[in-house]
Amino acid sequence: MENCYLPVAVSRKNILFAGSLLAKKRMAAILNLLETVKLNRHATYIWLHDVLTRSYLILKQL
Repeated sequence: MENCYLPVAVSRKNILFAGSLLAKKRMAAILNLLETVKLNRHATYIWLHDVLTRSYLILKQL
């Protein structure tokens, strides 16, 4: 049971070394999304690839 909390604890320690408040907020949002994907038992790499690809295509249209 304790192992499920380990990634959250490590993430919190890593946020301490982010350069600015905006970087900390972005890092927290990304880590939160990744942990949610893992909890929902989706393939993390495939999901992240899909999201980044769609984000790039949307930004390319602007």
